[in-house]
Amino acid sequence: MWSTNASACRVQMLGCRQRLQARIALLLWCLCGISASAHHSTLAYDGTKPTVISGVVAAFNWRYPHTSIVIDVSDSGGTVTRWTIESESLQLLSRLGWSKSSIRPGDRIRVTGARARDGAPAMRCRTIDLPDGTSLSCFPIKEGS
Repeated sequence: MWSTNASACRVQMLGCRQRLQARIALLLWCLCGISASAHHSTLAYDGTKPTVISGVVAAFNWRYPHTSIVIDVSDSGGTVTRWTIESESLQLLSRLGWSKSSIRPGDRIRVTGARARDGAPAMRCRTIDLPDGTSLSCFPIKEGS
């Protein structure tokens, strides 16, 4: 009788272990999905119509996961619109010659990039022209593109 109970207990423990492993696998799968969806694509920006804006830097956010620049752009009537310019990671920009001090609040810059498809004052950076005439690429650009 004892051996029958021991066998039943082993089967029950095996079932518990399999359920625990399945739950852990599901949890890991869910966490990977969250991580993958957190890294968004550039589909929100219309890369077929380059946009060029000029303005005064309000903030340069040199941090993970992506850098961003906030600039104030004045129209011909004097109305100021605050734009957010999204760029690449610190590692990529560093390899392209950027540093934390490349852009400073108060700098007047010219940005070329892809505007947000929804018309919001936001864009994905392609190049930035600095006050001293230096042009910074926001991602590696292939010749002829």
